[in-house]
Amino acid sequence: MKPIHRHLISTPVFAVLGRLGGALLPLCVAFYFGANASTDAFFLAFTLVISLTGLFAPFFESLLVPYLAEYKENPSKVSSICNGVLVLILPAALGVAVLVGFFVPHILSLGSGLAAESISMTGTYFFEMMPLFLFWILAAAGNSIFFTFKTFWYPAVAPLVRSLTAILFLVFLHAALGLSAATAGLAVGEVLRWFLGLGLLISLGYWKFTINWRESGEKIRQFMGQAGYQIAAMLALNLIPFTDQWFASWFGTGSVTLVSYADRVFQIPFQFAMAGFVQIFLSYWSESYVRESQVEFWIKAKRDIRNSLIAASVFSLVLIAARGPIIDLLYGQGRLEEAQLNLLKTLFAWFLIGFPAAVINLLYVRILFVMKKSSVFFVQSTIRLGLNILLNYVFMRLWGLPGIAMATAFVFVGSTLWMHRYLAAQWKRSQ
Repeated sequence: MKPIHRHLISTPVFAVLGRLGGALLPLCVAFYFGANASTDAFFLAFTLVISLTGLFAPFFESLLVPYLAEYKENPSKVSSICNGVLVLILPAALGVAVLVGFFVPHILSLGSGLAAESISMTGTYFFEMMPLFLFWILAAAGNSIFFTFKTFWYPAVAPLVRSLTAILFLVFLHAALGLSAATAGLAVGEVLRWFLGLGLLISLGYWKFTINWRESGEKIRQFMGQAGYQIAAMLALNLIPFTDQWFASWFGTGSVTLVSYADRVFQIPFQFAMAGFVQIFLSYWSESYVRESQVEFWIKAKRDIRNSLIAASVFSLVLIAARGPIIDLLYGQGRLEEAQLNLLKTLFAWFLIGFPAAVINLLYVRILFVMKKSSVFFVQSTIRLGLNILLNYVFMRLWGLPGIAMATAFVFVGSTLWMHRYLAAQWKRSQ
């Protein structure tokens, strides 16, 4: 069996374990708190943290991997480049997070439909999760080294440490701390995840405490030279979940929470795809692009994408058919009303309709990372954000809250078709 096949069999198992806790956390929130002003604030703050993390973590977990793949035989240089990029990015990330935490309550008070209580609590919860944000970026830097050396199991399973810690805090401290128990648990859990990953990297000999600016400076400058497009692209992509919740806030208290509950269930298969095979393909494609011919690279990429589309389509159809029992099982035991459960089923179904396109979009974007086509990634991301805002506004006026999930599905399909045409042209040029 080829090494990539072994990884494609074993890593999804670890990804399931890693995402299990993430699936249980919103269920615990729903069980103890239902859907109200506090949960709206919590999920808005959590989405902001995830969005900001999604702005910086992919620098390491995706964008940096093709650069590190060139020096796989030299762990010291891999560490030097990764550490150098981290030193440059982490202070900027902290500064952006502080500014967001300060201004978001003011922005929400101007244009959202949130109650004043929710707006105030959003800022509080956000700052409580600041350690989660910072250590998530540190963990992402470690993951870039894991992916370079094709150690996929730990990045796949490690999120379980964070999620289980948050669940334990929530179960035992919800009465005393309210939803702050979840924010504290997430922060403590992420610190634990980073320490465990750092220890493993050191024991395997993959990471060293070194930065050789003279030796690695040119490669770091080359990478950071692409950073402008990449930051703008990531900013556009990670504003999409926040805009979804912004539009949801216009439907009254609890609407943000309902969209978040449906999205968190959708994120289980989506993150499973990300951890289970998308990052594996990125690692192997990066090495293939450097060491093999263009024709061989495209043959492998097309085969992997075709197989992924078939698997994602079948998976999506099965989950759509089973959406009723899934939502009843996950949320039916908490404080949600029957009408809210039915709305969750509709939202979940629409998210799933876009799932196959979402998976292929992930793979297409990884090809752009491998090819270092940052400007194309920026254009695609900007189009997605603009289209998402437009369709959210139109669809929610026609179909209410489900229109937000419908817009998400349409955006995934449209942007993926556009990417397909662009990459098909690149494939023809390589012939």
